[in-house]
Amino acid sequence: MFKATNLHKSYFVDGNPVRALRGVSFTINKGDVYTLLGPSGCGKTTMLRCIAGLETPDQGEITLQDKVLFSSRTGESEATYRRNLGMVFQSYAIWPHMNVFDNVAFPLYYGGRKHSKQEIKDFVKKALQSVELEGFESRSATLLSGGQQQRVALARALVYQPSIFLLDEPLSNLDARLRDEVRQELKELVKRLNLTVLYVTHDQVEALSLSDRIAVMRDGLIVQEGTPSEIYLTPQETFVGTFVGKANLIQGVLVEKDGAMCRVKTDLGLLQGATSGVPVQKGDSVVVLIRPNIITAVTQKPAAETNVLEAELVDSTFTGALTECQTMCGNVAIEAQIAGLIQFKVKEKIYLQFPPELCRILPAKA
Repeated sequence: MFKATNLHKSYFVDGNPVRALRGVSFTINKGDVYTLLGPSGCGKTTMLRCIAGLETPDQGEITLQDKVLFSSRTGESEATYRRNLGMVFQSYAIWPHMNVFDNVAFPLYYGGRKHSKQEIKDFVKKALQSVELEGFESRSATLLSGGQQQRVALARALVYQPSIFLLDEPLSNLDARLRDEVRQELKELVKRLNLTVLYVTHDQVEALSLSDRIAVMRDGLIVQEGTPSEIYLTPQETFVGTFVGKANLIQGVLVEKDGAMCRVKTDLGLLQGATSGVPVQKGDSVVVLIRPNIITAVTQKPAAETNVLEAELVDSTFTGALTECQTMCGNVAIEAQIAGLIQFKVKEKIYLQFPPELCRILPAKA
């Protein structure tokens, strides 16, 4: 088990303190992929560097299994090479003048443990087999594709069997198609080898598809933690709802609450949705969060009266599996994602309908 407790880290920029981490705590169970997800500047890479020993936190504690890696209370701080961590950088950090074998063997040559030549050969062979690069030992690193370089970086992290892997946006340098392929390969590899992973990314698709648990970060804090489905389906504030997936936000006032279900008075009429445990009360200013992919669009007014809006189609974009429809409901812009092709025309009147149980009622201040 890995545990970070109340980590703080500040930098000074032009003489002024910038608080990169403001009391971050989380736990990673063995065999889990735990993802720090957030925009640039939220503190996720600083968190990773503190764990790796590349930065020293101002306060807090980091433990791996029963070993203390850092503690501001006791003054303990293990050297990076003694932390038993495997790290894959965003740039891969592949040595261009070395072949694949020497790149993968590098931690064994210069790490804190001593190995015989035969042990190094065996460890490298096993690591390359794990990432399906056996037979590439003598290949020059400069002749590898982006996906192959990414796998070499993974093999180098695997070679000395670390207790936890730190992955810092490892797919960001790949093109869209290759990114999808390598993401699936990485997911299968992690599960097959039962790896414990701390993954850092700003990409919501990577986070949702790879993770067992996700921590969404903003301004040096974890603002929500949960499973991928919890983060996407039940955001606890508007920042999480809009960062993790597209969302329509409609302002209103909560006028009725029955358990988790609420009725909200908006400029578009009464709308219904669920709170998902968020503490809101009658009379509060709230936001109705509606995912574009839960909206259905028709030309004839539905018989149901709940969550039906009259709209005008402004524009549509066919993206393959979906058509993204930009509509106007009065003065409010609403996006709908419709499966496949649509038959609607620009400026045509349509009706949008969305299930109340899939709409989220969130505090307006968040």
